[in-house]
Amino acid sequence: MTDRFPPLILRIALLAYGLAWWVLLPAVMIYLRLRARKDADYGAHLAERFGFVRARFRNPVWVHAVSLGEMRSATPLIRALLAQGECVLTTHFTPAGRREAMREFAAEIAAGHVQAAWVPFDMGLAYAVFLRRFAPKYGLVMEIEIWPRMIMACRARGVPLFMCNAQYPQKSFDKDMAGWGLRAALTGGFAGGFVKSALQAERFAAAGLRNIHITGEMRFDQPIPQAQLQAAARLRERLVAGRPAFTLTSVVEGEDAVYIDMIRQVPDAFFVYVPRAPERFDEVAGMLREAGLHFARRSQVLDAALGAR
Repeated sequence: MTDRFPPLILRIALLAYGLAWWVLLPAVMIYLRLRARKDADYGAHLAERFGFVRARFRNPVWVHAVSLGEMRSATPLIRALLAQGECVLTTHFTPAGRREAMREFAAEIAAGHVQAAWVPFDMGLAYAVFLRRFAPKYGLVMEIEIWPRMIMACRARGVPLFMCNAQYPQKSFDKDMAGWGLRAALTGGFAGGFVKSALQAERFAAAGLRNIHITGEMRFDQPIPQAQLQAAARLRERLVAGRPAFTLTSVVEGEDAVYIDMIRQVPDAFFVYVPRAPERFDEVAGMLREAGLHFARRSQVLDAALGAR
């Protein structure tokens, strides 16, 4: 760990963090049950949340992709690892991420080369069970995921853990450099990092991370099926028709009212509206309908165009 954070304060913070998990665990379980009302997968395979995953192989490369966006970023990387003869374990927190892994790598899962599971709760005992069962060669954590017990458990068992497609937001960096910077201290617990830019490399180095490599934005490496590009080209003129066009991407719950009001104030523009969570698609469609906006869902236009090719 970085020397910026006094070891005694770090130990106290980790102890308090561990106790908080035990105290709040009932609330976490209630949260999953409530989410399961909208998406039943939140309530499935709960034993995996405590590290009890039935391992289909040993010594895989472990890729942690918390949700859908991270999983799609990781797909080309996983393909490259499989081409090198590796077995890959993917872990997720959201059903969208897990379903994407199971959809994208269905053939590899059936062949026993890929396994998808829930990431364990960030508790020492859960990770002790998880790491003992799989003994990963190393771990790749996609995007911004810094979990203290994950990091400490991997260090204790000698599992190198790397940040992947990592970035350090300016606001978080400034806060960590000005204060105690627990997150910066934990960053030094990684074995290395694959970051998006030279600027990100400088920030992580200042926080104590070593073995840094600039690999660019992995989201840009996602393969786009040619059929989708062709269908979009056919639809573009008909949908946009020379109007200004804007895309609102990764919209999270609580932001919809602002964006919907903005759309209403620019009636001559064309908008593509992309909620971050797929389970919100129906909810957002209802909000657009209530606002009196004319819209079509992707499945109604692009999928129809794909079928018509």
